[in-house]
Amino acid sequence: MGVSYNKLFKLLIDMNMKKGDLCVAAGVSPSSLAKLRNGENVNTDILVRICRTLHCEPGDIMELSHDERLLAVAEGVGGYNASNSNKP
Repeated sequence: MGVSYNKLFKLLIDMNMKKGDLCVAAGVSPSSLAKLRNGENVNTDILVRICRTLHCEPGDIMELSHDERLLAVAEGVGGYNASNSNKP
């Protein structure tokens, strides 16, 4: 399961805010913003700072990607089975 931050970048466009302005306002480094652009993992503190700055919730700036290829890899590791993931 991957993470997409496309919602964040659309929100910035809608708010007419530049990425650099977000970095300054939220106290987020440009390298952290680059990780977001690339869909990489970031500390939740960064997401909280962005949400506080933009007055939004995490679901407003990110979404999970249920990529079937990633699930197939996960099922091959450690016996994980997505079809049984909700079962005790």
